[in-house]
Order: sequence, then structure tokens, then C-alpha cells
Amino acid sequence: MGLLGACLPCRSLWRAPVPAEVALERQAERSRAALCRRSTAQNAGRLIVQGVLQRADWKNKNGRVYTRDILGREVEKYRLEKVERGRAYGEFDHPDPTTPAFRELTVQNISHLVLDVHWEGENLVGTIEILDTPAGQHLQESYRKGRRLGVSSRGWATLVKRDEAVYIHEDFDLIAFDYVADPSTYGAYMEPIDWAWRGPLQDHSDVVQEAHRVVRQHQVNLEKKARLRKPPPSKTKRVAKKAYLKYLMGAPAGAGGVAGPGAMPPAPASAW
Repeated sequence: MGLLGACLPCRSLWRAPVPAEVALERQAERSRAALCRRSTAQNAGRLIVQGVLQRADWKNKNGRVYTRDILGREVEKYRLEKVERGRAYGEFDHPDPTTPAFRELTVQNISHLVLDVHWEGENLVGTIEILDTPAGQHLQESYRKGRRLGVSSRGWATLVKRDEAVYIHEDFDLIAFDYVADPSTYGAYMEPIDWAWRGPLQDHSDVVQEAHRVVRQHQVNLEKKARLRKPPPSKTKRVAKKAYLKYLMGAPAGAGGVAGPGAMPPAPASAW
């Protein structure tokens, strides 16, 4: 008795090698994700990060220079009026600079709170707590995945071009530090701390609850508008409705149509 067999195509187990830079980035993401887990474990579940917020007397990616005297003046005011009062909130991305929202905070976009600012040479270093607001939860998830996230200062000032750079004028007003995809200050990336934060931590449940409430209400409003918005009838339905109305009025149904009853059967209401 002969053997009955079938030749099946072999599936190749060969895989293209991963480029060295991709492998290094994946390893870095795993290391950052592990650091995030350690940080939250050491800080009772809170995610606290630290890094460079801004740099004085250096030209940034936008070609702008913040002199130490002007930046230092605004940072000190920011520290006294906002950081020490527990009100140094920031948003997930900069608002549109052409809108009034740029010069104030929008509660539904609040994602973090600056806990501390201090100078290390020309670097302004900050410590930030990521909040449980809707925007903050997006940041927390990104940190848990090992993403690298940056911060950028938001301010209002006259720009003065000088010596192949754009200088921030004395009327500079520092508004906030926001999370952005690509910070203009070189190296302005915030990393989870690998120790227990010893500074003061405050209860921000009022801000967190209000942010969630505003986001929920916005979603409800969008759903209401979607239900009330009736889509316009298609061209086919408009033509059918027009022909049907002509039929009811005893007029010809159209070119070559037959007048009166029998021209076309009654159409269902869903036809328009």
C-alpha cells in the first residue's frame, strides 16, 4: 500500500533584522516604562517627573533667546504667585496663540502641576506631578508605555531680532509650562523620578473633578448636536420627492412622464 502525502508550502521563519537604532529605541522605551513603574510605586501611585523646563541665554530651536535677567524675573514671579500657592497648572499642548485661551488656562486641558522650580546654572529645572484629569491620564498612559515627553514654556512678549537671533523683550509674561510633542528648548524632556518625593503634595481633587465634568458635558453636547443634525436628502431622494408631488398635483411626472394617477406609485416616506 503506497503512502499518501501532500506537499505543503513551507513557511519561512526568517525575519528581517531590526535596525540598530530601532532596537536601541525599543530598549530605551522599556527602560523608561520600568522607571515609570518604580516612580509611581515609590510615590503612592502618583506620577512625578523632573527635567529641564527652560534655558537662559541659549538660542532654542525656534531661534529665540531668553536672557537670564528677563527669564529669571518671570520665573521668580511664577514661583511666588503660582508654585508656592499650588496653582502652577499646565496643559496638554499649547492653546492656539490667536485665541484668548492662550493667555489663560482651560480646565478641560489641564494635565499637570509644577511642584518646584530651581536653577542649575543656566538650566531652569522643574518637578511636575501628572494629574488624574482626562488630559493628565493621556500623559500617564504615554509614560507607562515608555514614551519621551517634553515641556515648553508658554508666554507673551514682544520679539526683538538681533545678532541672528530673536530675543524676548522685557514685556515678557510667563503664563505656564505645557506638555508638547517637540519642545523648543533642547533637552527639555521630563523623566519620572526614581525616589520618593519629599516636597509638599496637595489635594487637587477639585480641579480633577471639574476637568472630568467639563469633558463629560462637552461630550454630551456633541451627542445632542449629532442627534439633532438631520442629514440633507440625497439628490435621488429629492428628485423622487419632486416627481411624487407632481403626481399628487396631477402634473406630468417628468419628461415623457404620464400625467395623473398611474404615473408612479406612492413612495414610502423614507424615500426623502
